[in-house]
Amino acid sequence: MTPNHGKPVSARNYQTDKVFGPQQVNEYNFFGNVITIRCNEGFLYPDRTVEKEVECGLKEGSQTEGKYYGYSGTVLPIPSQCEATTCLYESAMMKPEHHMLSNFSIKNGTSDWKNVTKHEGLPYALQAELRFYCQDGYETVEQNTYLNMTCGNLGRWVPQLIGCIEKTQKIPSQSDGRFHGEKEEAKSAKQISSVMFILTFIFLGFILLLDLTTVGRDAKQLLRNLKLQKRRIQTSRQKFRKSQPQNQGNEFEIDSNSEIRNRTE
Repeated sequence: MTPNHGKPVSARNYQTDKVFGPQQVNEYNFFGNVITIRCNEGFLYPDRTVEKEVECGLKEGSQTEGKYYGYSGTVLPIPSQCEATTCLYESAMMKPEHHMLSNFSIKNGTSDWKNVTKHEGLPYALQAELRFYCQDGYETVEQNTYLNMTCGNLGRWVPQLIGCIEKTQKIPSQSDGRFHGEKEEAKSAKQISSVMFILTFIFLGFILLLDLTTVGRDAKQLLRNLKLQKRRIQTSRQKFRKSQPQNQGNEFEIDSNSEIRNRTE
């Protein structure tokens, strides 16, 4: 199960979520565990992947006998060995839209650069380097005239070959490392200012209209209250006037009776 130049590095039981690290290798082969088998650094499986996953399950028709099954796309049996990492030359083929010169440089396991015009048709070794040159009037995204690529541990070129782009005017940088161009007002600044002024004017007018409406409503209510109060005062006065003569007559009658009694006595 374990290939040459590779080893089990971890396991996880997805039923209990328990994880087993490199120091718990003896517990990897338990029912329900998913085991990760990884190639050593500098090696890959023949299909150019770094790791495979297998699951420890039960053999069909058995309740006690275990069996390994491929997990997460792994096809059994696992390759018997991992191979030395290489990078494919097909991933470093120039295209017309890359705007690069036809000649480029190779440093493949040696300390010297070799100028060539085409690949040899073989994979490149780990840490091999390629250098491509931009055509006149073009540069890399980092504003260089050439692009260096290195064969990485995962068997991929770093960075990838993305070609050159048309040169742009260099922007002067300051001491803080940032680029600062000439300050200029945006073309749409005046239009934006006008729109903002109009919106502000409309908003304030709307608020003023609401306030005037509220003031008018309150004024009408105040007039109604004053009229109502006036009516109440007039009604009270009328009632008072009507009751005044009757009260005076009663007082006279009482006084007359008192005078008659006094005379009789």
